Amino acid sequence: MRIRNFNEGLVLKTIEENSSISRADIGKIVGLTPPTISAIVKDLIEREIVQEIGKGDSSGGKKPTLLKINSKAAYMVAVDLGGENGIRVALMDLSYNIVKEKFDSKIESLNSQKLKNSLSVILKDFIKEINIPKEKILSICIGVPGIIDNKLKKVTVAPYLNWEISLEDLTLKEIGIPISLENDVNLMALGEKTKGIAQKINNFVFVGERTGIGAGIIINRKLYKGANNAAGEVGYLLIDPKYAPKNTRDNGCLEKLASYKVI
Repeated sequence: MRIRNFNEGLVLKTIEENSSISRADIGKIVGLTPPTISAIVKDLIEREIVQEIGKGDSSGGKKPTLLKINSKAAYMVAVDLGGENGIRVALMDLSYNIVKEKFDSKIESLNSQKLKNSLSVILKDFIKEINIPKEKILSICIGVPGIIDNKLKKVTVAPYLNWEISLEDLTLKEIGIPISLENDVNLMALGEKTKGIAQKINNFVFVGERTGIGAGIIINRKLYKGANNAAGEVGYLLIDPKYAPKNTRDNGCLEKLASYKVI
């Protein structure tokens, strides 16, 4: 079963990375046999994740049937807490197209408790508004300007905003959709790797200047977080040495001198 799931993932990734592709070309790319490719594609079509879109060109012989991802087969909800326009919630299809979005208060204006209450209300209302069956929503991902403890599912450090938050605090269990937390700039880096200008780049650093300043690090096409999930916290680099003798943790650091809130 694990091998089956792995092979299915390879096939899906290959179809996703090509606007249209034949079964034969998928096999050439992933190195699986034609019967294996046919069985996986048949299953994906029956589950309405992949669809046939017509015939492709042929240099001779039978024209191949082309495949593409059925972008409306499932959806994802993304939440951005660190934007300058306020809390942003968006519904995306499997092709990463934004189907619907809405904005709410800026998080700088909310203390910890108000943020928890506001975010819970926003998400619950948004799920009702989009009117899509919950079983078609794969997950909700919340991008947060801070350091995430993935085991505790908690933002452990967000000093610029002076609050902590965990998934348990949000009282979202009744929604019935898997929810995850991730650093917002890490998600930006993953976005550039998946659908942006870094799709063909194996190693890069994405620097984001928002509520603070952070970086998302991609090494060998994978997100690098470091031992304590703080590898991209460049906002705390000491830029101006004149602040060092004051022994104040964030005086003189990059985001205290150069973030949009300061500028």
